[in-house]
Amino acid sequence: MWNKINYKSFNLETKADFIIYLYYLIMLAHRQLYYYKKYLKEMKRVIDSNNKSLNGMIYEDFRNKLSFLNIYLFNLFGDETKTALSYRKFRKLLNKKKDIVSIGELSVDVEDALNQLNILRNWVAHIPESLLNAEFEAAEIHKRNLTRPSLLAAPSPINFNIFYEYDVEWINGLYGECSELYDVYIMVLQQMKKDYSKLIGRSVEILPNYHVAPRQHEFDVSIPDISFEMQNKKYKKNIERK
Repeated sequence: MWNKINYKSFNLETKADFIIYLYYLIMLAHRQLYYYKKYLKEMKRVIDSNNKSLNGMIYEDFRNKLSFLNIYLFNLFGDETKTALSYRKFRKLLNKKKDIVSIGELSVDVEDALNQLNILRNWVAHIPESLLNAEFEAAEIHKRNLTRPSLLAAPSPINFNIFYEYDVEWINGLYGECSELYDVYIMVLQQMKKDYSKLIGRSVEILPNYHVAPRQHEFDVSIPDISFEMQNKKYKKNIERK
């Protein structure tokens, strides 16, 4: 009987299911945004130093950390694929279960934000071929010596660029872009908490749980391992392993 369970999906059939689902969405969003805010503050201190340029590794460090969080949050808020854990999917399924639970409609602003996050998610979740076309177009516009014939004329070596210094405009742009996204994330998260409060019948309280002891490895690492097995239909419960 166990092999008939579809572990890839978390079924939303009852009010309790919706509460559990949204609980985890809020918890995950708060954790990621805790670090997002931290990185924004660190980046602002670099900007406030008023240097005309900055070390390339410092810029790339900020870009890589915030890019990781953005992809995570785009998915957490805006994904709507069949087995995704996301608020957009939560809301769509909730609208189909109004006979079980109804918490009101989303505002136009929140609906627009979720649509935009879905578009961003679909764009950054893969490397679009349009980037390759854009490379040649930009080279033509800015009169750079990069064309298809020039590349084919010298196919080796393949060069990639590493910059030791970046103009300050780079980090200013990154900070502005990420600050705007942070505001959008917070707006959507506030709506999620309003939804949750309606589901549980009282105002929800959010508290960080700071741990002094070192984070243990075995339990937390087992979660994505089990999830990976579930996604690939290879997971077996303990009763099946015996």
